[in-house]
Amino acid sequence: MLLKWWAEQNLKERHLWAGDAPNRIGPNRSATEIVSQIRLTRQQPATGNIHWSMSALLRNRGGIADALIKEVYAQPALVPASPWLKHGSPGAPKLTVDDVGNLTLKLSWQQTGAEPAAWWVLQTRTAGEWTLNILPGQQLAHVLKSNVRPEVIALTAVDRCGNASSPTALQFIGQSR
Repeated sequence: MLLKWWAEQNLKERHLWAGDAPNRIGPNRSATEIVSQIRLTRQQPATGNIHWSMSALLRNRGGIADALIKEVYAQPALVPASPWLKHGSPGAPKLTVDDVGNLTLKLSWQQTGAEPAAWWVLQTRTAGEWTLNILPGQQLAHVLKSNVRPEVIALTAVDRCGNASSPTALQFIGQSR
């Protein structure tokens, strides 16, 4: 496979992206072929996939946008870290949770350390299921509305090069709303 060969040439272990062409979806090429290519890429030493052209995704040619969301891109994701651009990571955020009533929690946090966060990765586990949100670095609060209290809330700071802090996690044991 060509991707394996490229990985062998990648001696400095920089990002390696496989290219996919949703613009070529048509009578002889289905959206499921692109989904299969992404799954194959994930089995190789590659960073991820790049799709061209965006117009095919926006137009949902052959159902490609729907298939990607359903099959391989169900959760949001950040670009992987580029540690060769900058060493170190932001400090772990200081997280507080306030129950404001009406099945609502208000999360607030403060940045620690000198390195600013470009993004916050907010993860919650409710009824055994994880949910992930990526929030902008300038945001310092988030409201969670749920009919069940989360079991775990975790927040991680991510800098502009993708370097992540240790997560700050709060676990709620034996509490319910």
